[in-house]
Amino acid sequence: MKFLKGLCGALAGIAALVSPLAAGVIISTTQTSASKPNDKAINKTYVDSDRLRIETQGLGAMQIVIFRQDKGLFWMIDQKTSTYMEVTKQDLLKMKAKMGEAKTMMDEQMKNLPPEQRQMMEKMMKGRMPVTQAATATTTYKKVASGQKVNQWVCAKYEGHRENKKVKEVWTTDWKSFGLTPEAFNVMKDISEFFEGFTKDMGASYDKIGSEEWEKEKGYSGIPVKTLSFTDGQLRTTSEVTEVRRENLSASLFELPSGLTKKEMPFMQTPMR
Repeated sequence: MKFLKGLCGALAGIAALVSPLAAGVIISTTQTSASKPNDKAINKTYVDSDRLRIETQGLGAMQIVIFRQDKGLFWMIDQKTSTYMEVTKQDLLKMKAKMGEAKTMMDEQMKNLPPEQRQMMEKMMKGRMPVTQAATATTTYKKVASGQKVNQWVCAKYEGHRENKKVKEVWTTDWKSFGLTPEAFNVMKDISEFFEGFTKDMGASYDKIGSEEWEKEKGYSGIPVKTLSFTDGQLRTTSEVTEVRRENLSASLFELPSGLTKKEMPFMQTPMR
């Protein structure tokens, strides 16, 4: 499930920045790991009316994700190995069924374990089954500062807590200051429909970020331009928007490059026993 979590994380990071304008939008972000402060991952996202492309370079990754609403699929490209995976809605339904089978099997096996071993197994599995983890833990946000500058944007700062632990710091700005409008969300609505059944389970609804509904549910408003993520009180990653610009985008950006070898999704390769 690592590849799917990575995909969802990338989508969530740019979901609030979609524009309904005829011209495309290019969004550049950087991500830094606290364990490797001198290394950065550079994300460049190309957004058009019904398609999206995310390029990631750095921190060991050389990947491209392309969403095509007209074809009803994602392509996930590994530039290091010149391979790609294709994900359709039917693939997601099969994957969800396999995840359900795996969880049922694990629950049955754990029922017969002594309490100490069961607790150890639950601890080991925490985070490996995002469906159950997201369903049982919600992050709530509280505004802690305003008028703070992040690059060219004046922001409000929020802290997010889950189970009494700080897991996020988020700086947001409003739509007017950011220079885009939220009216259409065409491609992100298409993506939310594509992931229907998964977005709720995994705690992501990509077309709602930055909306009044999102503010009411999560407790922060505006468009995130900087996010710090924490694990057990320690800073893990920093993500920051560095540039947003409008530009007419070439259709070739959203085509599958030639010369790639197709791979099956890891979760679909091995049948359940």
